[in-house]
Order: sequence, then C-alpha cells, then structure tokens
Amino acid sequence: MTVDEPRRHALYTRLEHVLGAEHATTFMQLTPPTEWTDFATKHDLEALRVGLEARMDRLEAEMRAEIQSLRAEILGEMQSLRAEILGEMQGLRAEILGEMQRLFRIQTIWLIGVILTFASVIIAASRLL
Repeated sequence: MTVDEPRRHALYTRLEHVLGAEHATTFMQLTPPTEWTDFATKHDLEALRVGLEARMDRLEAEMRAEIQSLRAEILGEMQSLRAEILGEMQGLRAEILGEMQRLFRIQTIWLIGVILTFASVIIAASRLL
C-alpha cells in the first residue's frame, strides 16, 4: 500500500494525541515521505559506480579502437592520394616534355628555313655581282 500525504497527516494527528506534538513531529521526521524501497543504499550506489566505470572503460576502449581505425583509413587515403598525385605529375611532366620537343622541332625547322633562305639570297646576290 502506498502511503500518501493524507495518510501521513492522519498518522501524525493520531500520534500527536497519543505521544504529544513534539514526539509526533520527531517520529514523522524520522520516517520518509515515500516508501523505503525508493531510497538508494550504499550498496546500490556502489553497484551503480562499478557499472558506470565498466561502461566508461568500454566506451573508452571503443573510442580508442575507432580512432585507430580512422587513423589507419586516413593514412591509407593519404597514401592513395599521394600515389595518384605522383602519377598525374609524371603524366603532366611527360606531356610538357613532349610539347617542348614538338616546339623545339618546329623552331629548328623554322631556323633551318631562315638559314636556307638567307643562304639562297647570298648565293643569288653573289652570282649577280
């Protein structure tokens, strides 16, 4: 049976008639306004502390494992990106070298053409003289 406030007041009134106001008040102060089963004992608190510590230890271990996993994943991604970037840089280097060779060929052909043109002009001028 749950003890509610009207029942507590009725008990106090009865105790007041039997024991007097001072003893009734002392008695009521020593009894909780709720059921005794609602109070936690030292054993309950210790069990709760042990349970919380175990849970915190598990969570810490899980967090450490997750951090290690993420670290390994990030390192793997970084290595993959590094390899990809190096590959792209080598491809770009090859493109640049190929373009430079093409431009040098064009320049060489153009210079040979200019030299041959000047040589032709000089030969033609020397025959005219």
